Amino acid sequence: MLMTLLEGWTFHGGWTLARMVGLVLCLVWPLLVIAFLLHNYVSRKISGAVRYASL
Repeated sequence: MLMTLLEGWTFHGGWTLARMVGLVLCLVWPLLVIAFLLHNYVSRKISGAVRYASL
């Protein structure tokens, strides 16, 4: 995110739509990675619990 801010500042680019989208995506992608990891963890716990319950 810092690089995106600095690039815009260096080239004296205004707050264009592309720059704002880039900054938003810098914040969003780490949250998506955490969501996928959490989903994987929870689904493994649930499938493990169902497997042991059926024995």
